[in-house]
Amino acid sequence: MASIGRQVSSAGVVIFACLGFCLTPIANVSVVAQNMPPSTPAAPSTPAPPKPVVAIDLSAAKTQNWPIDPGTYRIVLYNAIPGVKYIVRSGAAESAEVPTLVFPAASAIAVPAAAGQPSGTGCPTALERVKQLFTASNERDVPKLQQEIRANMSGCTPEQTTAINAALAQTVYESGLEIQMPNDARRTVTASRGVEEWNVTLMTLLRGRIQTLFGWTFAPNNDEEFFSEAAPNNQFTIRPKTESDGGFTNLPSVFFTWLPSAQAFKDIQQGPALGLGVTVGDTAARPSFLGGWMVRWNQNLGVVAGAAIYPHRRLNGKYKPDQVISTNLDTAQLNENDWRLNFFFGGVFRFGSDPRKAASPPSTGK
Repeated sequence: MASIGRQVSSAGVVIFACLGFCLTPIANVSVVAQNMPPSTPAAPSTPAPPKPVVAIDLSAAKTQNWPIDPGTYRIVLYNAIPGVKYIVRSGAAESAEVPTLVFPAASAIAVPAAAGQPSGTGCPTALERVKQLFTASNERDVPKLQQEIRANMSGCTPEQTTAINAALAQTVYESGLEIQMPNDARRTVTASRGVEEWNVTLMTLLRGRIQTLFGWTFAPNNDEEFFSEAAPNNQFTIRPKTESDGGFTNLPSVFFTWLPSAQAFKDIQQGPALGLGVTVGDTAARPSFLGGWMVRWNQNLGVVAGAAIYPHRRLNGKYKPDQVISTNLDTAQLNENDWRLNFFFGGVFRFGSDPRKAASPPSTGK
């Protein structure tokens, strides 16, 4: 894709700037015209709404990750240094030259001496900060300079105010670059000035997604199993079985939880969870249904607790404790499954990478 920005050299253009005094006309100044994307005329009654903006703050961190909604976005730079060329690109074939210098260069901004300055002749402090704005070497200085300029404009003449506002306007640049962000996409927008670069990774997510995790959970062992104990005269007595396995039922399980997009890139995620599991132990595997609350660290490790319903072992209704019988019945004959509610807790894990890292190559699909 060809470069979006363009330079328009205008020989013989004369720029006047009256900052409380008239400057010498500046001739033969090379001006780079701001390239605004052409707009299709719309019917007066239904003007086309402006596209949303991805605002890259050049005074902020040079590497940023932004979750955004799907759509088409304009790229706009904020807190740029006036008179400096910036390149904005997204993908190997897309670029846009940001326009420069529509206000006289810093060398042409003369500032009257403060000593002996007659009252009401201007705003020398604001003019000095404008000069510093043009000669700034770091974008982190731009917000403070703008604040100081605006705070010292009370004495400016109308001509000075117009010229200063024109300078301040050059700290915001419409790049002319538009990018399309489909669902579940990741694209990196890069703004550069010489060797300096700002990289903003844009990510679109759906409202959320269901994630699957594996869990090893435990529930208090509330089984009440019975067995037949030998008695005199070839008789047998139904006795309760004494458990000695630690008092917990093991419930390996699979959990399903909803991950909202708002939590996706936080260190801690939490939310409701539903699961399926089976019991393990001496008895046959019994299915279980689990529901509770899950708290995770970076989506991959966490804890869960809640209520589980699964078959508990109980004495078959045909028999009673300490009943004497003539046949030696095994455990399956003496006991039956009775669905009951129980408390559970445990840990969960997910086979996934750390979502905070953006080391994987970004998708650049258009």
